[in-house]
Amino acid sequence: MKEKETLIFSGNCCSGQSIGIPVMPDNPQLGQTYTPYQIFKEIMPPMEALSKGTVFQELYRPYPGK
Repeated sequence: MKEKETLIFSGNCCSGQSIGIPVMPDNPQLGQTYTPYQIFKEIMPPMEALSKGTVFQELYRPYPGK
């Protein structure tokens, strides 16, 4: 089951007031883009990040094998 909303925080380091935001609209429209919010959690070790192409674990999306 997909998340319906996620929490974001208004302050640095998750210290401010939290608010819920929708992950996707209930009725997405054809031809429009929907970019998910990036929630910063932690960065990868340098060598792992170099091999995966990003330091952010949340942005790593490997292509499925053929």
